[in-house]
Amino acid sequence: MLINILGQTSSESDKQTTSESDKQTTSESNKHTTSESDKQTTSESSKQTTSESDKQTTSESDKQTTY
Repeated sequence: MLINILGQTSSESDKQTTSESDKQTTSESNKHTTSESDKQTTSESSKQTTSESDKQTTSESDKQTTY
């Protein structure tokens, strides 16, 4: 009886305390901060600056000069 009680108390209490508290704190705070702020800043600013300025400058000036 003593072995069963100690075994259940250790495995149940330790596993729940570690997995629930640590996983929620790490995944929620880190994922929101990284994905939201970094993705918006990189995709929006970089894509607009590259595609708009480069494509217009190259296609308009080169095509008119060649034709």
